[in-house]
Parts: sequence; structure tokens; C-alpha cells
Amino acid sequence: MAGVVLAGVGGAWLVEQRNEEEVRTERAVVARQARGALTSMAGTALAALSGANGITSDDGTVDQQSLDAFGAGVFAQSTLVALAYEPVVTNDQRATFEARTGRPITDRGDDGLSPAPTRDEYFPVERVAPVTTETTSLFGFDIGGDPVRGTAARQARDDGATVFSAPVESQPTRRIGFAVVTPLYRPGAPVDTVEQRQAAITGFVTTAIVGVELLDDVSDALPAGTRLRLSDNGTVIAETEDRPGRDAVTATVEIGGRRWTLEVETEPSDAGRMSWFVLVADLLLAGALAALFAGSSRHQRAVEDAARAVAETAELAALLVAATTTTEVATIVADEVPRLLGATSANLGVPDATASALVLRHDDRIDAVLAERYSVQAITTSTPHIDAWTTGREVLVADLESYRARYPALANDVAAAGLHSVAAVPLRSSAADVLGVIGLAWARPMRFDEPTMDLVHTVADLCAQSLERAGLTDGRTRAATTMSTLARHLSAARTFDDVTRTIARHGPAAADADWASVGFVDHGQRILRFDHLGNRSTEGVGRPQSVSLDADLPAVDAVTSDARVLLADIEDMAARYPDMVDEAVALGLASVAALPLGSSDGQVAGVVLLGWHSPRSFDEEIDARLQTIAELCEQTVDRARLYDTEHRLVIGLQERLLTPMPEVSGLEVAVRYVPSTSEVGMGGDWYEGITTEDGSLALVVGDVAGHGIAAVTDMAQLRTMLSALLQAGFPPPDVLVRASELVGGTTSFVATVLVSVFDVERDELALVSAGHPPPLLQSPDGTIEVVEEARVPLLGLPVPRQAPAVRPFAPGAVFVAYTDGLVERSGEMLDVGIARVATALGEIGPTSSLEAVADDLLVAGLAGREPTDDVALVVVRRV
Repeated sequence: MAGVVLAGVGGAWLVEQRNEEEVRTERAVVARQARGALTSMAGTALAALSGANGITSDDGTVDQQSLDAFGAGVFAQSTLVALAYEPVVTNDQRATFEARTGRPITDRGDDGLSPAPTRDEYFPVERVAPVTTETTSLFGFDIGGDPVRGTAARQARDDGATVFSAPVESQPTRRIGFAVVTPLYRPGAPVDTVEQRQAAITGFVTTAIVGVELLDDVSDALPAGTRLRLSDNGTVIAETEDRPGRDAVTATVEIGGRRWTLEVETEPSDAGRMSWFVLVADLLLAGALAALFAGSSRHQRAVEDAARAVAETAELAALLVAATTTTEVATIVADEVPRLLGATSANLGVPDATASALVLRHDDRIDAVLAERYSVQAITTSTPHIDAWTTGREVLVADLESYRARYPALANDVAAAGLHSVAAVPLRSSAADVLGVIGLAWARPMRFDEPTMDLVHTVADLCAQSLERAGLTDGRTRAATTMSTLARHLSAARTFDDVTRTIARHGPAAADADWASVGFVDHGQRILRFDHLGNRSTEGVGRPQSVSLDADLPAVDAVTSDARVLLADIEDMAARYPDMVDEAVALGLASVAALPLGSSDGQVAGVVLLGWHSPRSFDEEIDARLQTIAELCEQTVDRARLYDTEHRLVIGLQERLLTPMPEVSGLEVAVRYVPSTSEVGMGGDWYEGITTEDGSLALVVGDVAGHGIAAVTDMAQLRTMLSALLQAGFPPPDVLVRASELVGGTTSFVATVLVSVFDVERDELALVSAGHPPPLLQSPDGTIEVVEEARVPLLGLPVPRQAPAVRPFAPGAVFVAYTDGLVERSGEMLDVGIARVATALGEIGPTSSLEAVADDLLVAGLAGREPTDDVALVVVRRV
């Protein structure tokens, strides 16, 4: 009896120890789940911000449209709710920034915000998304002056990566959390080294993660009653109301440059409380202990193996949960799966963009040459991966002999790699679609028994889930980036043609569509005009087409009803618009969306058409994208309409001001005017020819600073003034003195002017320049001179009287006057552009028509680029 009792007590003790071990194992598993959930949520924030540099314009700035569009994508794919943009502002630029924003640059102290002291540079908040009373209260706040945020910003700049800050009070809520900082660099600038990144930095996009909210999200992913505490380097960030105790399991997370500690404790299971009840049962069953202990060794090994497999599977699951991109999933498969399955190697194959091949990532255990050879496997080949992908069934090859029989063309490579058995398992999405293939290889023959395949299937299911999530993240990141690209290009669009080209080129990617077009409404003629409609190139060049507002088409209905028209498939089109089905099929479209574009006057200004080659489900995600695209286009179309109005007015003024040159015996004249491609209509550049009382030709070429109506108006006034003075008989030096006095006394504009007088009777040329680019003079013998003499300051400044430069102008001589738009380039000395035109003049033969000479000089000066400033050109030849 004593032996039975002792056996019972011993059995109860064993059960107690086993229960405690189970509790520890359970807590370890939950800790891994908690770590995976925390890593996933923080990693999602990092992935969402990964496309931030795409919103930076060519000059390194970020406009509100681009930030709003990028924010819409970020908020849709993460738990983040607000973004801020901070440019890099030097101390020299501080006053300009404060004047532009209307906000001072400030620091936050114990007493609130106060003007920031003088520093070499600042990172002040300039824009926020969304724009609310709460977020705009941050305008001007310098994150660079904050010890924590400033440190994170400089680390992000130097590392070229998104960084989590040390614990800090979130603004403006003042709850403990982390600032998240993403650096923005100048597009095209090299960023390979720290020095290059420091030189290329233009600003930052920042957000905040509140510790309590982050811990609540983690808690929601864990069993009820789990107690948690989140710390950063010993600082408690957040904890559940029931705090974890001394039995808590600790897990660490390294992300965004920070190392977080997560303490996790679960409720003990009821099994632990039943151990002494087991004692009573064991007293009754003591006689059976001998048989139990006889197999205990084998059972213990089996339990340990199972526990190890469970622990390693949980570890793999935690890593896969944290993976945010397809590349990260492939890395985890290659690095972690072989150890769990006892395999020699593992890889992940995913279809390429055309779905005509699988792209594989191999681990370092496979020979590099062999890995490269099989890194891309075409769908037309026969390999275990391709067969598993195309059939949707797993491929198991148990030994080398079986491999030679099934894949003879590959067997030698497999044998050379020291492999014997292979498994290729398709990875299915929640909708049962095959997303990719996981490949496994062993250096020994394998028995694919039930326990082995159960573990393989578990791993495959985990990888499939992670791959599906990563695909969504990749897609959302691409969506945020493409939307930002669309917003950036639309912000630069000035004309309706610019809008059309931008939508045709960048609209499809932003909507994950295959085709896009935009139409504008002419309410007077009741038509909808499409400049580029059809299956055109990405340049969007096509024949203008117009449709009546009475037509039965989705685009027309969207305009007349001011509501979106969504056609999910061909059947939907056939039911609602049967006459458009043939055209849709000809364009290869199976789904269409028509988005009306409102305007500030309350009328519908146009419509955006988007098309897909396959049927489309208009879910919440695509709905949000379409809404953002429509809003971006509405703002741009409104701006283009204002531009068009001003453009027509300016063109009218231009036609009246750029009058033909007078005919003077013995002189031949050719003129050219090319407006800037980046400004409104005509600027302040002009030319004019005036016949004086003695029969000479007075030529005026000038440039008033600015563009648009104001510049044209100023130019007209100055032109009239100069013409009157020349016609009154004032010599060129006195003309400039008098004009400068009048300009300086009555206006605030400045201008450059070149006045040249051609005396045919004397074969002579006299000229004087007020800050104007020097003209070119070609003698009859072909010698070319850049006339630098007789120069005075710009009109608008005090101009002294200067004797004119006088040159012979005999038959065969050529004179070239121009404005700076012909010869000026960013990053290039003006002399280089002048030399380029002079060289072209020297290469032109004396028998060329003067019109051809003007054309050749224009081509040479612009050198294939679109003019970024207006160009006026006058060529005079003595005949």
C-alpha cells in the first residue's frame, strides 16, 4: 500500500510539473504571437510610409495635393491617422518660410510654443494631412529643435530609412508614444553614402504611434485575459489594466531602429488546479504506473519533439506575421523553413508581372550558379515548381531515381547539388487562388509520411497567409506611390492638354486600371470633348472626339447626373449601354468607371474615364482611390480653366503687341517669338521696329520681369514709352535715360532693353543696352562679334548716359538680337548659351534665306529643350 501511495504522490507531482511546463509553453507561444502582432502593426506603418519619397517634386518640395493623396493611401493600409511634412529650412531661409506660411518657427517648452532660437537649420511643420484644427496647430513646430524628434530625423536622414524615435509625447495629444520619421531626398540625387544623403535631404514626412493604442491593437490579437506591458529601454510605454507579474514571459522586437520589450502573461489553465485530484485517481490506478513508466522514455522524446516543432512553428508564424512584403516572406522561407523541416534548402516562387514565369529566391545553401540558372522558370518548362503552380497540386519526388524518371532534363543538376528529394507545394489564397509555390529539397531520400506532410502543409498554410498579406501591402504601397505620382504631375499641369496627358499617362496606375481618358464639357455647344480617346500610347496622342450631351453613354450620364457610373463587367455594360459594347470590346475593356469632375462654379466641368481589361469589383479600396482621383482632377481642371481664360486674354494682347516689322529699303528682317512652356501665355519679352524721320530703322528688343497679364501690361506701357521717345527723335542713349527716369518714378517693375539704330545711308549700326544680353554681329567676311559695349544698368534703376557702340553694317552683315530665354539654361553659364548661338550663326551659309537663318538660330539656342522662359529673336541683314 505504501508503494501505491508513493506512486500516486509521484504521479501527482509529475502531473503538476507537466502542467507548469504546459503553462510556460502556452505563455511562450502567446508571447511569440504578441511579438508577431506588434511587429506586424509597426511593420505595416513602415511599409505604408515606404513610398513617401515619391511625393517629392523635382525641386525637392511637397505640395498639399501630393501629401493628401499619399496620406489617403497610408491611412487605408495602416492604423496611422495623420501625417506631417517638414522641409529643411536653413537660417537664411527662415524669414521666407515664415512669410510664406504665415507661421513662426517654434519650439515646444513647458509653457507651450515659443519662437525657436537661431539654429543652422530647422525642420518645421509646413503641411499636414488631414487638415484639421488639431493637426494645423502643429504648423511651424520645429521637430529638429526637439531632442527626441530631432535625433530621429537626423538618424533617418543619415540611414536613408524610416526611423522610430525614442519615447516621446505625441503632439498635440501629449500621450506617450513614438514619432515615426521618413526622410525625403531630392529626386535623382545620389544617396549611396551618408554624405550624399546629408546633401540630398529636402525634408521629412512624420507621423506618431501612441503606445496605448498600439498595445490595445496587440491585445485584440491575443487570448482574452492576456496581461501586457510594453517598454522601450526600460521606459514603460503602456500596460494593460491588469499588469503582468513576475511569471511573465518576455519578448523583444527590433524595428525602425528601436528595441522594444514586451512582457506577456496569460491566465493559468484549469489543468494546474486539478493535479491533486489526479492524485486520488492515481491512488486507484497505481498498479498501472509500471506500464506507464515502461513507455515513458519514448513518450517523453515524442512530447519533446512535438513541443519543439510547435515552438519552432510558432516562431516561424511570428516571423511571417511580421513580414510586410513579398521579398520579406521569401527571405523568411529561405532562412527559417529548412531548420523546421530538416530540409537542405527552401525557396519561394511567385509569378512575375506577366504571370508567364515563376521568380524564385534561393538561399545561400544552394550553389550560386545553379540558383541563378533556376531563378526564373518559364511556364512552358517542366519543373516541380511549375507543375505545382499550373496544376494546383503538390509535387513530391522521394529520391533521385524518381527525379530522373520524372524530370530527366534536371536530374544531373539536382544530383550535382547533392540533393535527393524535392517537394513543391502550391500556396493558396483565402479565395483558393494559387499565389505561388514553396519549394523544399533534402540531401537524403524522404518518406513523405503523414507527420511530415502535416508539418509541410502547416508551413505552406502559414506562408500562403503571409504571402497574401504581403501582396496586399505591396499593392497598397504601389497604390500610395502611384497616387502620389499622379498628384505631383497634376499639380504641375496648367492647361487642359496637360491634364489630359497626365491622366492618360499616370491615371491607370493610380486606379490599378489599364486605360484612362478625360473629357471636358462645352456647355455652350452641349458637347463632351475628348482630346485623347481610345487605345492610345502613354503619350495620349489621339484625334479629338466629341459626343453630344444627349448621347446614351456612361461618360455623358456621369456629367448630366453629376454621379459616378460604374460598370463591373460586359454584362453590366450590355444591360445599361448596349451601343457601347462593341467599342469597349475593341478597346479590350471589360469594366469601366466614369467619374464626373465638379468645378468651383457648381457646374460639371468634365469626366474621367477609367477602364480595366478584366471585370472589376468596385470594393471600398477602389472606391476610395476613385474618389481621390476625382478630387485631384477637379482641383486641376479648375486651375486649368483659369489658365485658359488668362491664356486667351494674353494671346489677344500678344497678337496686338507683336506687330510686323516695317519695311526699310536695304534691310531684311526676320522675327520669332516662342512662349514659355511652363508659364502662362506670353511674358514680358517683346520686339518692335520703328522707322525714324531720316529713314533709319530703330529696333527695340526687351524683357520685362514676370509672366502673364501683369507682365504683358507692363511691357505694353514700356514699349509705348520707348516708341514715343524714338519717334520724337531722341538718340538711343537719351531714350534709355528718359525711360528709366519715367519707369523708376511711376512703377515697380524692372526690364532689360536693347535699342539699335540701323542707318542704311551710312552703312552703320549704333546700339546701347540696359542690362540686356549682348547681340551678335556678323561682318560680311563671316567674322562674328559679341557686342559687349555701351551697357548701362536695368531700366528701373538709375541709368547714366552712355555713348552708343557704333559698328559698320555693310551689305552682307547680319545682326542678331534676342532675349535671355534663347541662351539661358539652369546650371550653365550664360556665355555658353551665347557661344552656342554664335557658332550656329557662323555655320550658316550667306545664301540662306533670313527666315531659315532665324529658324536655325532658334533650334541651336533651344538645343532640343522646351523653353522655360519666353524667347524673342530678331535677325537683321543688310542687303
